[in-house]
Amino acid sequence: MGIFLSILFALLNMSSTTFVGSTPCGKNIKPIRSMDTSDCEFAKWTLVIDDLEKGFGKFKLHCVYGMTVPGTPNIRNGGSVCDLQGSWALETGIAGFAGAQVIRLDPDNGAEKIRFLKLNEKLIHLLDSEKRLMIGTSAWSFTLNAR
Repeated sequence: MGIFLSILFALLNMSSTTFVGSTPCGKNIKPIRSMDTSDCEFAKWTLVIDDLEKGFGKFKLHCVYGMTVPGTPNIRNGGSVCDLQGSWALETGIAGFAGAQVIRLDPDNGAEKIRFLKLNEKLIHLLDSEKRLMIGTSAWSFTLNAR
C-alpha cells in the first residue's frame, strides 16, 4: 500500500504546461526538418511539457500542418500530422545571448532535437538548427503561448 500511495502522490504533484500556437511553413520554411512542407502554409502546434519548473521532464508534441481553407482556421483535407514525445531539458545560450534559457526537446524516436527560447513562463519561441530565432511572416510568428 505504501508504494501505491507514493506513486499516486507523485502523479498528483506532477504539473504540466501546454503551449499552443500557429506558425508559418512552406517549401523553404520547415519548423521541424523532418516535416514535408512542400504543400504547406501553416502549422498548428500543441506542446505539453511536464514539470517546467524543474528544468527537465517529459514532453508530447502534436502538430498538424498543410494548406489553409480560405476564411477558416482549418487545414485542407485535415493536413499532415507530426506527433513526437520524449524527454526535455533546459539548457542555456543562443547566438548573441549566452544567458538565454532554451527548452531542448529530445524525441524518443531519435528525430532531431527541437529547441525553443523560453521568453518567460507563458511564451516560448522556436529556434532553428543554429539556435537562432525562427523568423515569421506578417500573419504568423514562431511563438507559442501557454494556455
